[in-house]
Amino acid sequence: MKVIDNYIEQMLQSTPNFPLWNQERIRANKKAGWNYIDGCMLTAFIKLYERKNDEKYLRFVKNYIDFFIEEDGNIKTYNKTDFNLDDINEGRILFTLYDIFGDEKYKNAMRLLYSQLEKQPRTIEGNFWHKKIYPNQVWLDGL
Repeated sequence: MKVIDNYIEQMLQSTPNFPLWNQERIRANKKAGWNYIDGCMLTAFIKLYERKNDEKYLRFVKNYIDFFIEEDGNIKTYNKTDFNLDDINEGRILFTLYDIFGDEKYKNAMRLLYSQLEKQPRTIEGNFWHKKIYPNQVWLDGL
């Protein structure tokens, strides 16, 4: 367990501009962005918070998300007209943050993401396209 605990502590040193878990982004020298991989890791930190009841995990997630969520609920680097389901993943964190903190910016950001889903292109069977750039493709994580 010490190896895992050390890894978790190392990951807590991440920032939106330098997320240690997203080596693909770091190697490509890409700027911070609202994305699927961060959503997976932040979900894991929320689960750690719920399991261990340690506020450091919640603070980490809140600070990370607050980098992207503006006071009006706009999400920096997010473009709903990309119709990218990957961008919805990070939004799952907003439910927990809203439940705990009650900040309207989280609710407004959820509405923004939902407005994408209302217009998300679909296959003739009704499944969401994974992304606008992949017409008619359905990916398992987007079901």
